[in-house]
Amino acid sequence: MLHSFEQALVVRLSIIPKTQLSASQLRQATLRIFAPEHACDVGPRYFWNRPEHDRHHLALFDVETEEFVGTVHCAIIPPVVQDFTWWIDSRMRKKGYWRVLADDLAAYLKRRHGITTVGLIVFGNQHREASHKIAQRIRDHFDKTAPIGESSAGRTR
Repeated sequence: MLHSFEQALVVRLSIIPKTQLSASQLRQATLRIFAPEHACDVGPRYFWNRPEHDRHHLALFDVETEEFVGTVHCAIIPPVVQDFTWWIDSRMRKKGYWRVLADDLAAYLKRRHGITTVGLIVFGNQHREASHKIAQRIRDHFDKTAPIGESSAGRTR
């Protein structure tokens, strides 16, 4: 039997633009984002139901279980992606999804959009340590020289 850490290594995410979600996927994501336990979360609940942001939302689902995992909001302007924010559903936290989020998101952005550079990554203080890990892992797939909180061009947050 695999330990939880080993199980996390075999997890894969399906990354789907919000505008391409099926009705059931959209319903599942919306229910989890607006679940009572997330009332105090800083995250997608403030932007999810604003159509002007739909093109920037990516929904994350576990490939095997088809469960909603979280969201990423970013501006994709090839060859750069920037203005990242991410949110992981409370049911999925501490299960290794942060690694998968960073790795699968980087592969998706490279393959689907030809992204070669990560610009500005901004995050709040609510989960600062975890956010730093995700941001660094994303950066490691692209530009290994830009520090967290700065774009590849040196802009700070």
